[in-house]
Amino acid sequence: MSVDIAAWLRNPDNGAHRNMLADVSPWSGGGVVTRYLSIQRCPAAGPYLPVITGFPVIQQEIQQPWGGAAFATIGDIEFNNADGLFDDWLFDRWSERQIVLRFGDRRWAKEDYLDFYT
Repeated sequence: MSVDIAAWLRNPDNGAHRNMLADVSPWSGGGVVTRYLSIQRCPAAGPYLPVITGFPVIQQEIQQPWGGAAFATIGDIEFNNADGLFDDWLFDRWSERQIVLRFGDRRWAKEDYLDFYT
């Protein structure tokens, strides 16, 4: 399925289905692991845990005013851990680790999501 993202965003009926997938790779237990997180349950996209509570803020900055490199920074990704199931994640190293964020419809397959941050 090829998706026209702009048309999908303009359609107000899709608001309840908007979702973000996050492939995050923290350092955990002596190695790198990949965790698949999402805002909503999305069976068509794969084994994503619907624990993210909102969209992160992404900011682009220029390190030096003259000729410095531009880079993007991402704020916090918050997730619901009310039941304590992910308490052991507190010991993982999350900062400065690889992350891929995708935006789309919770009914879509993963390949139809738009990669918007890597």
